[in-house]
Amino acid sequence: MFEPAYDISTRLLMRTIGFERAMAIMGIVPVPSDWEGKIRHDCLTRGAQAVLRVYGNAIQSPEMGRIITDDPGRDERAEEVAQRVGVVAKERDVQMVLNFLNANKYKEQLGYLSMRFKQAGFGEKDLTQLNSLSMEKLVSSKELGVFRMEERGEGWLGNRISVPSAVEVSYQIEDFFSWFISADAETINPILKAGVCLYEIIRIQPFDEGSMLSGVLFTDLFLSSVGYELKGLWVWEEELFRNKEAVLNSLVDVEKKGGDLTGWLEYFVGSLESAALKAKARLMTLVGEQPVFRSESGKAISLSERQIAIMEDLTLKGETTIKDIRAILPSVSEDTVLRDLKDLIEKKLVKKKGHTRGARYALGKVKYFR
Repeated sequence: MFEPAYDISTRLLMRTIGFERAMAIMGIVPVPSDWEGKIRHDCLTRGAQAVLRVYGNAIQSPEMGRIITDDPGRDERAEEVAQRVGVVAKERDVQMVLNFLNANKYKEQLGYLSMRFKQAGFGEKDLTQLNSLSMEKLVSSKELGVFRMEERGEGWLGNRISVPSAVEVSYQIEDFFSWFISADAETINPILKAGVCLYEIIRIQPFDEGSMLSGVLFTDLFLSSVGYELKGLWVWEEELFRNKEAVLNSLVDVEKKGGDLTGWLEYFVGSLESAALKAKARLMTLVGEQPVFRSESGKAISLSERQIAIMEDLTLKGETTIKDIRAILPSVSEDTVLRDLKDLIEKKLVKKKGHTRGARYALGKVKYFR
């Protein structure tokens, strides 16, 4: 039977503890109801973009957000949805977003049923169904949820890791899930189990297309089932795939070390910890309907409605651009946005990164607001 090999290094232990602490705090923070929907939407948008970007999807956050807000039905055509929401993009890219939404809905339903009725653990059937939903209309119907026939991995891997031959896929998947639902696996910290799960699905490459995407969805399903869903108010995929080269290096490291997962788990848990800490910081600042922003010294700072909207957007995302701000303030000119940003920078509430039109803006020395 498959048995993961890794050491509980000091780094892995500290990152696991940091993650657990952040999640514990997030679980007791009373999130204002008017913010909950905004944060869920933002996290879903960022998570979808982070994962689909690995596959070359070029749709940016504002446009992807419009598709998600539209909440199209499963049978709707990508072209019609794009026209309705005003998104100019490749039909395949739009279809990938629609598929991600459909697979995410299925995942949320399974997660709810698991938590509500204490259903048994997930397995191979759920993984193949997630692949069918995430690859619908992108590959032939005969390939949906069917184990790999090609002797290669997905293109984004760039042949950096060795994948088992096609004939071995079904046996290795069966072996992995035998461990996954075993009593031994139940004794492992669920965060480490999630990291092992994602690594194995990526390594085995069970499908001709969408193996990593299916693995991410399945891993998120498992995390939700063990209490880390938190109403969708955090997004770990963005941190994990923030640097694709770092992901690849962590995957390659396992192979170089003869299957030792320690380095990969340090990277995986570190990404989850970073995502949890950012989500915790965001939730801790959300108090009341009309925020009053305060400087680092605690002095209240008066802001216009436009500036409050900009600061709220920054609180959600951490960083923003002129294009993103224009998306939330469509009736405001770029010159006005720039003036508002200049004032926020002078008040040290915002800091600018870069000096061109592509500059990004991040939160400055804001102690808290309420």
